[in-house]
Amino acid sequence: ANLVPGTEYFFRVTAVNEYGSGVPRDIPKPVLATDPLSEPDPPRKVEVAEITKNSATLTWLPPLRDGGSKIDGYLIHYNEEGQPEHKWTQYSVVKDLNIIVA
Repeated sequence: ANLVPGTEYFFRVTAVNEYGSGVPRDIPKPVLATDPLSEPDPPRKVEVAEITKNSATLTWLPPLRDGGSKIDGYLIHYNEEGQPEHKWTQYSVVKDLNIIVA
């Protein structure tokens, strides 16, 4: 099969043995046929693990897909409540899966 770039596809896999075919299993969401190298998915489970009056400890899990390239790091931004959506300020770049923002 030649997948058409820009088209979304579902896939199904069925186990087969000498007695026949088992129950098929489908992927839950369609996937877009694109170049295998892309930006990564977002980090998962971003949480504030601890908060004080002067700092916040953030933790997260790596993205499910790295876009075909090793994750170099994570950009940390903050935005004070009440500020416009475009007013995010870059705080740091880290390689770990956590940071203390102070």
